[in-house]
Amino acid sequence: DYQKELREVLRGRDRYPDHMGLLRAEIRARAALDQLQLVDELLNEALQVSGNPMGEFRITALELRAHGHRESAWAVAQRGLDFLEGLPPDAANTEANQDERFWLLYLLEEWERANEVAKDLVNRFPSNPQHLFELGVISARLGWREDAIRISEELAHRDGPFDHGRTLSNRAAISAVLGEKEEAVRFLQEAHGKGWPFTVEVHTHMDYELLRGYRPFEDFIRPRG
Repeated sequence: DYQKELREVLRGRDRYPDHMGLLRAEIRARAALDQLQLVDELLNEALQVSGNPMGEFRITALELRAHGHRESAWAVAQRGLDFLEGLPPDAANTEANQDERFWLLYLLEEWERANEVAKDLVNRFPSNPQHLFELGVISARLGWREDAIRISEELAHRDGPFDHGRTLSNRAAISAVLGEKEEAVRFLQEAHGKGWPFTVEVHTHMDYELLRGYRPFEDFIRPRG
């Protein structure tokens, strides 16, 4: 109910106009309602009030893509990359900003360039399993099946006590890209059982798009109650 979502967001923004989470929520609602001009205006607002708006570029692009606005999504992703290129080198090369760069390139389906970023992140920050996942899923996108499977299996050993299913959800994404739909849904079910929550990520995740129409996945995400 995107209209109701928007009404609630606007109530929140009226009370807390500087709350970035509510600004992001309005971007999501406007994208869902096909209000693309307002989405662009809100993104401009985010650029003015946020010290680092890279997350807003990614979130906006993914939400636009999820609602069928592929060209607009690509334009926002490219805008994010251009913004990153304009930052001083020390700021552009932080772990967080290079991670955002990876996902913007991924959204643009620039697989080879995204792979180079993923390899660099794994080399620089080997203890972060998120970067290993990124290398695994980009390997799957590039058709390097054996590498993707090996990395997925390695991720299984990175599943720590406070992971709460995040690693399993990442392995599901790799399996989805590899065409292993049954395995992907099984990983998602296990992830949910370990505490991985249903969030907008399920709706906007590019790799879960590949599971759309597969009945076990549709059953898994169907609202209960």
